[in-house]
Amino acid sequence: MHTAITPAQSSRAQTDAYLQFQLEENTSALLLMAHIQEVFTLRSTAITAMPNLPEHVLGLLNRRSHISWLLDLSWLLGFRSLSHNSRQHTVILIEVNNALLGLAVQSVKGVLRTAADQIQSPPTTADNAALTAYLRGYVSPKSGSPLLVLDAGALTRMPVLQDS
Repeated sequence: MHTAITPAQSSRAQTDAYLQFQLEENTSALLLMAHIQEVFTLRSTAITAMPNLPEHVLGLLNRRSHISWLLDLSWLLGFRSLSHNSRQHTVILIEVNNALLGLAVQSVKGVLRTAADQIQSPPTTADNAALTAYLRGYVSPKSGSPLLVLDAGALTRMPVLQDS
């Protein structure tokens, strides 16, 4: 039996799911859902601060008996820092090649599906070198600001995390 694929099914089959989240008020970003382990709210008291690390490293978190670093993703990427006086943080836990990493973000917006050919290459002359190191590209939605597409693998390979 041969089943025909409708155009809607065909375009859906060629898209990938991305988690959309806010870095700051006017800046949203995407991470491939294949790397997302969990999204949760974490009390600030559950973060173990570590001395002598860059300010974007909030500390260590223990989630389901796994220890991972927690980063202020906005600050790492060169945007305004999250409030470190906040009582809780929205955390995206990612995993790439068995490396876990917690990313504190402003808020999570939901899941967005987009085709790989809709991701445009990042500009070669970017003003923000911190962002460029972790940027796969961007997606321009029909309305609103472009959405940054981040490279989860590059985030988990950060030098400061490899040396710690």
